[in-house]
Parts: sequence; structure tokens; C-alpha cells
Amino acid sequence: MKVFIFLVLFFKCAFATFPFQKLTECGVSNETISGIHEIINEHQKLIDLAANNKRAKNTEVQSMKAAIDQYVENSAPEEDKSIWLTCMSSN
Repeated sequence: MKVFIFLVLFFKCAFATFPFQKLTECGVSNETISGIHEIINEHQKLIDLAANNKRAKNTEVQSMKAAIDQYVENSAPEEDKSIWLTCMSSN
């Protein structure tokens, strides 16, 4: 379910327009938002390097999605996990 929600969010938003403001408005902690932001920045550099190789780029995008899901699942407080699911599914 979380992966599906993230995929919908991801394809609606793209990297540059990731809805950090919406996460803040929904009440996700700054610590969790910062962690997600770091993951996106880290992967964006690799995605940019793979820009001319569609397969490598797609692989890196999938890796980024998995890293965000894993971060939210394993590192975010329980309250942020609930908010993430509710907030992102209403996007």
C-alpha cells in the first residue's frame, strides 16, 4: 500500500516539486522531512548522472522510491508514518 501511495505521489509530483510544504502542513516532523529530502538529493545526483541512459535512470528512480519507503518504514516515528499515509493518499 505504501509503495502504491508513493508511486502515485511520485508520478504526480516529480523531484523538483516534491510536496515538502504539504508534508509540513499535514504535520510530518521536520526530522522526517529532512530525511526524505536528503534521500531525494542523494539519488537526484545519481539520476542526473544517468540522464543519458534511460535504463540506468529508471533503476535509480526505483532505488530512490525504495529508499524513501524504507526510511519512512524504519526511521520515521509512528505518528509520521500514519500522517505520511493519510497525507500522501489525499494528494
